[in-house]
Parts: sequence; C-alpha cells; structure tokens
Amino acid sequence: MQMSPLPEKDENPVGLTGFIISVIGLFLCGIPSIIGLLISAIGLRKAPRGFAIAGLLISFLGLVELLALGFLAYSTYRLADDGVRTFKNLAVNQLLEIEANSIGREWEKLERVPTQQEGDDLIAGKRDINGNSIAYETDGSSFSLRAAGNDGKLQTEDDVVAGPFEDIESTLMHQLTIEPDDPDWDQEFEKFNNENMNF
Repeated sequence: MQMSPLPEKDENPVGLTGFIISVIGLFLCGIPSIIGLLISAIGLRKAPRGFAIAGLLISFLGLVELLALGFLAYSTYRLADDGVRTFKNLAVNQLLEIEANSIGREWEKLERVPTQQEGDDLIAGKRDINGNSIAYETDGSSFSLRAAGNDGKLQTEDDVVAGPFEDIESTLMHQLTIEPDDPDWDQEFEKFNNENMNF
C-alpha cells in the first residue's frame, strides 16, 4: 500500500521573526521596534500573515512607547536645565546686591553717586558665577549693576540687573554699630539678618 505524502505546512519565518523582535522591543523601551516593523512589513508578502500583522501592531505600540520615553527624557532635561538657570540667576543677583552695597558705601563717602569711571574701578575684575564680568551703569543720580545671563552677552533679555538704586539707603544692606567682641553682637547680628537680608 502506497502512503500519500503529508501536506506541507504553510510557514512564514519572516513574519514570525518580525513578531518576536516586536515583542522584545516592548521590553527594551521600543528601541528594536523599528526593525520589528520593517521585518513584519516584509512578512506580509507571504501567507500566513497572522504573526506579521501582530508584529506590525506590536511594533507601533513599541514606537509609541519610544516616543513617550523620549518626550519624558526631554521634559526632564528641560526642567533640570531651567532649575539650574534659576539657581544661577539667584546667585548672580545676590552677588550684584553685595556689590551694590559696596558702591553704596562709596556713595555715602563721596556724598554723590560714583561716576562711571569710579563705579568701573570699584567692580573691576569682579565676575559672577557664570564667569561673566559685571557692568556698572549710572545716569548721575542713580546706578544699576548688570551681569550677562547664560548667553554671556550684555544687553539681552536674560541679563540679571540689580537696581536702579536711587538713594544710599537702598544700597546699604547693613549698618552694624557694635563690635564682634560685644556680648550682644551675636543677637544684634541675627536681628539685622532677619530684618535686612532680602536674598
């Protein structure tokens, strides 16, 4: 008795491979999903197409996952960068306030606003946390201090400016009249800090 040969099973190894890579892509943050998508698309040319179609759908999910993670990483980076910029601007503003205090003492001594040259001499060589120099600006009756922002250029939108200071009192941060060896000095200094330190 002659046996008839068994019918060959239809197979689609390309579609199966695309399906497997697509599933792996879901567990690897969607990175291999592009490869799984391409292989699954090629697998659609041959029947059966079940694994190829499933691979396509899973690949799209992996790409969505990849895009979502990319957006999350970018948003986290921007938030961190904005936080650093804010911290630097606060530090620069504190430095400008301290330098304004020094110029205010010179104003008090001269009984007039320091001229442009005098102000430039007072802050010569001073640099902020970004390494940028500080600019003194005066109109003869008041003065301001300006530092370049993160772009390193003066007269731009991200400049940090302290002032204008229009009177001596607005620049003088403290006027302690007792010496450190006075027993009440610590209490007086703490009281001054609570009342006058604004940064």
